[in-house]
Amino acid sequence: MTPKTIVSLGDVVLTLGRMVIAPAQQQPFPGVKGLATALDRLAFASVGFQAAMKPLQD
Repeated sequence: MTPKTIVSLGDVVLTLGRMVIAPAQQQPFPGVKGLATALDRLAFASVGFQAAMKPLQD
């Protein structure tokens, strides 16, 4: 997702925000709505990844 290492909470917020919107020069951090959308997308991606990694049961 990002070539830089994530070392702070601000880095996490910026990375999540990039999932939804492109950061602007005037306001690099996303708003509450953007973060909520990014967390929702991340949750769905996590569920899909876990389902794909789980072996099929008969």
